Amino acid sequence: MTRFNHSFRAIIIALAALSLPGSLMAKPIVVSINDTPSGHAVVQVQGAPYGWTIVPDDVDPTTVESGIITLIGVDVWGSINEPDENGWRFTDPRDWTTLPPFEPFGDGVNYRKYWTAVDIIWIQHDPITGDLVVGFDSAKAGKWYSNPGLVIFGYVINTDADAGPATNGWVTLWSDATLILRFKPHTNN
Repeated sequence: MTRFNHSFRAIIIALAALSLPGSLMAKPIVVSINDTPSGHAVVQVQGAPYGWTIVPDDVDPTTVESGIITLIGVDVWGSINEPDENGWRFTDPRDWTTLPPFEPFGDGVNYRKYWTAVDIIWIQHDPITGDLVVGFDSAKAGKWYSNPGLVIFGYVINTDADAGPATNGWVTLWSDATLILRFKPHTNN
């Protein structure tokens, strides 16, 4: 076999390895998001083979601490959460009757029992590049989101799973051969 054939074979093997899903190439990527009481989330990403970026979510920064973490080249249009995104919501650990009333319609009805979530975390694919994305929105003091899996009057408000009450401990929301997603919630309300 000639030197050219050995080089060509090495290139083909390298290209084949790069085309394999990230889960076959290495350990899972670990994304850890610590929603600190100071309102500045600490994000750590370990094992992202092609790097990662983070930008704020397109929401009001006076009411929400947020981030969109893009894992470059990971699970591009892959198996995670196809065709729908996976989302989770943590709720305020206090009884809803002890929280400020929520009367969005001005009808004198307190809808607070449907509006107690404090953290939203989700996984999706970037609509342009297909890269795997992890997003989070954390409500600032005095703000809440709709509850997980909320349906009101037959209208689906969200399909997010209930991650339980916010605590000071780490919770693993997703774990497979490609990604381990950990979140440490808290409530500052």
